[in-house]
Amino acid sequence: MENGAVAGLYGAIAIGIVASIFGGTPAQISGPTGLMTVVVAGFAATHSPLLDIAAHRPWIPSLESPENVLEGIYVVHIHGSLFFGNAGPLQQKLGEIQDAKSLIIDMRDVRYLDQSGVYTLSDLIEDMMRRGVTVYLCEMHEEPSEILAELEVAPGTLPVEQIFATVEGAVEKAARQAAGETSAQEPTKPEEALFSWGSVHPVGANEALERLIVGNQRYVRGQSLHPHTNPATRRVLVEEQRPFAVILGCSDARSVPEQVFDQGIDELFVVRVAGNIMTLENNASIEYAVKFLGVRLVVVPGYQGCSAVDAVIDDNVDHSEVILNALEPAVEQARGMPGDLLTNAIQTNAHLVAAKLKEELAEFTEGDPDRMPRIIPAYYHLDSGKVDLMEK
Repeated sequence: MENGAVAGLYGAIAIGIVASIFGGTPAQISGPTGLMTVVVAGFAATHSPLLDIAAHRPWIPSLESPENVLEGIYVVHIHGSLFFGNAGPLQQKLGEIQDAKSLIIDMRDVRYLDQSGVYTLSDLIEDMMRRGVTVYLCEMHEEPSEILAELEVAPGTLPVEQIFATVEGAVEKAARQAAGETSAQEPTKPEEALFSWGSVHPVGANEALERLIVGNQRYVRGQSLHPHTNPATRRVLVEEQRPFAVILGCSDARSVPEQVFDQGIDELFVVRVAGNIMTLENNASIEYAVKFLGVRLVVVPGYQGCSAVDAVIDDNVDHSEVILNALEPAVEQARGMPGDLLTNAIQTNAHLVAAKLKEELAEFTEGDPDRMPRIIPAYYHLDSGKVDLMEK
């Protein structure tokens, strides 16, 4: 175990040395009185974050400085993955800044952070704070955001009031702070500060599905992050919600979508009912998420050993007649299938509900492909924790 960790560290250092040699680029400044922009070129992974390394061309954010922006506000744009070995150019560039009042770190191109990258970023933030510089983080993607929160760097070392969804929001607050109109600790408006890229950039169906898959993989491995569940998150999200997926799940206490997909507050719009059945109320809730919250992915996971489906198979009339009647078509359709009847019936029900939901939402969205969500039936294994997607 120790040898593997040491080998991984040496690998990160080796990659960092290569990045330090080839990745640096001079600072580029927008003008003597305007917003100053420091650009640090790093590397972006094309496949594996640490194995396939490809150079990433430097890019400068095209920002118009607010009228009241003062000197001493810097925006640092980081390219590619950040880890222990490739922090040299960034540290050097930040060391050259002598008049900084605020430092805004633009994370939009950082798709991956390992623990060494988190600690490197934490050290950089703490160093700037010791110099009296107010640091802001913005434009964070889901995975970096989750690991920074888990290791209590942001929020944590960096308070939630200094984490922004957009560069523009951070610049505006830094400018007001420099002008003496506010402090860094002033509560941030919900429309300005949310933790992830997806909070202001609509999450499409494919990206939403990827986030669910990755979260479920963490859950299966027993490495759940339980992201975005701290008090600071709750305060920021008081005014509105921005979930990226709808889960039409069963109300069984063993099947909890936020746990199964390792997602936090504000990330899943969950509708739960015994047997995953469709009702007018369920349909109205899902329509609300699609129309008003912009959700573009709906997952319908049946789960292993569903007691409601089992009751239909056993002809147990003690259960709710409404639920039994809704599940009967799936059981009858599954009776002719090879294999376990209960499993087949649960999976068939997920398919039937997803198909019915597609019909309902196609009418609701009037055939507009930009509004129509992707709807996927799935099967959740209680024993392993794994969710199998059953999209045809």
